[in-house]
Amino acid sequence: DAIEVVGERMNPDLEKIAELEPDLILSNKRAETKLEQELTGIAKVVKTNGGSENFKDDLGIVAEALGQEAKGRTLLEEYEKRAGDWGEKRGTKDSVSLVRSKGDQYLYFGRHSLASIVAEDSGMIRPKSQRFDDKPSHELSLEKVEMLDADWLFHAFPGGKASPTESELWKGLDVVEAGHAFPVDVDPWFLNASVVAANRVLDDMQKFMA
Repeated sequence: DAIEVVGERMNPDLEKIAELEPDLILSNKRAETKLEQELTGIAKVVKTNGGSENFKDDLGIVAEALGQEAKGRTLLEEYEKRAGDWGEKRGTKDSVSLVRSKGDQYLYFGRHSLASIVAEDSGMIRPKSQRFDDKPSHELSLEKVEMLDADWLFHAFPGGKASPTESELWKGLDVVEAGHAFPVDVDPWFLNASVVAANRVLDDMQKFMA
């Protein structure tokens, strides 16, 4: 409740931001140049790289900007140790598949997605169809849903969005028949890129894969 909402990421309310008299504005290199220039006129702007694949480096950039380098390193080290220890305890190289809906589309995720990074940090692997790294996700047609088969499948089809879970193709997946397909919260799993979100994803993996 103490956080003032100042609009959408790509279209913030500059007047609201200025009224808050910030000492520091955090942006990333994917922001539009014009917007960046406008923000610079309000306060010092520090830019992260943006994107799930850069969340560890970006944590360091934010920590340095806040004068909290040691705290940033500690947060990352604690997450990585937690993921690594769990992977060693499991002692398996299970494959993990990731998919979500976006409007009427289905997207399956490659190695640059946050959840994929968490899985790999925990000693797991991705199915061959999901080892791409040209971008975080590719579009998936329902006819090719077999590409999602793996030891474990995590999916996010929020209410009111497209969902393939009632289709016979989905029900016929080995991972679904094994009871290893689980719905997850779309925000930390697929829309966020931070050590907080990474720990949330790890929480879910440990819960569902116990």
